[in-house]
Amino acid sequence: RNVPERTANVWLSWLAGERFSLGLGARYVGARFSNHANSAQLPSYVVWDASVQWRINGTADVTLRGKNLSDSRDYVLSPYYTQRMLGAGRSFDLSVALSF
Repeated sequence: RNVPERTANVWLSWLAGERFSLGLGARYVGARFSNHANSAQLPSYVVWDASVQWRINGTADVTLRGKNLSDSRDYVLSPYYTQRMLGAGRSFDLSVALSF
């Protein structure tokens, strides 16, 4: 149960100059059965993500990531026989990476 026949992940990155990089990704999960009897099926879904990274200098990077950019709330992450957990909505996070 909960094992899709097909899954796919694609991530494209583009170095837009010496200090900037852009990324776009998609995650696809095909339809799958949600119980041991294979009588209930969960729908397939696609989630889009993106990122922008700025290299401040040789030791510091700032990255902005966007997850579930289409704000699809109809994808199901963890099904149970009688209940389903919907996926998280659109979100953003900002990180700073320092190396020394």
